[in-house]
Amino acid sequence: MTARYLALTILDLAWIGMAMLSGLGVGWALLGHALLTGLTYHAWLRSDPHGGFAAAILGVAGPIGLMLGQILGRWNERGWGRPSGIARDEGFAGRAMAHPRRGAAREMARLLDGRVYYPAPDRLDSLVAILRHAPVAERRRALETVVRSFEPGLSPLVAQVLNDPDQTIRALAAAASARIVHNLGEHRAGLEARIARGDAEAVQSLGRLLADHGQSNILLSDMQRAALRDEAALLLARGGRAGEAERLAIEVAWAARDYDAIDRIRAAAGDADDRDAAWWRAEAVR
Repeated sequence: MTARYLALTILDLAWIGMAMLSGLGVGWALLGHALLTGLTYHAWLRSDPHGGFAAAILGVAGPIGLMLGQILGRWNERGWGRPSGIARDEGFAGRAMAHPRRGAAREMARLLDGRVYYPAPDRLDSLVAILRHAPVAERRRALETVVRSFEPGLSPLVAQVLNDPDQTIRALAAAASARIVHNLGEHRAGLEARIARGDAEAVQSLGRLLADHGQSNILLSDMQRAALRDEAALLLARGGRAGEAERLAIEVAWAARDYDAIDRIRAAAGDADDRDAAWWRAEAVR
């Protein structure tokens, strides 16, 4: 892989030099640099994810930055790692113990692979207060807790930490946000597989999942949340939850300020069910 990175580095520098000398301009030079940087990240993530946080950050500078980040990451692990020994566990007999990760690299690994250490019960406090005012170490643990026990209603906490003054916390929050979106995709894929096998209950479960994220998960864009709410309304109606589907459709129309659509939904429902009247009056007062 080092030869590949070296080749990409030479190609990147050659392209920038050629673009500037031949009069193509800064725009073309940056475009080629961005493409080569993307190729370098792709190769790194697929087959050679060494260097950790340093490589991920320095890789923005291009292939040469990613190579430098890998060198710094390996040097960092060698400098902090303990002498390797033989593991005593039965499943790891005869293997050398891996060098432990430290600092941000360890916290990032714990977030991504799910190994989360909860704070002691007597140290628990409001997550909002911890994420705003606690020391950096406690803010890290609180963020891990949010990711591990994530519900769409907790997304404002992660969004708040994305603007944290500490750079490490911001990086962890970005990784947490990506992990949350990834978990949603995995959960959705699992439910869709159950639906494909004829599981009727999975239709309602998927509808409620998409509805929760469409209503409360502010880590998604407005367009993504609207699409999730539309899908959820269709799934809930298909799963025999016409009342929930109707209510969700009304909320979607209200968010879009489409009052004619609300009138059509209520007219189609008839006069037999007035369960949404209180919600309508409460929203109209705001």
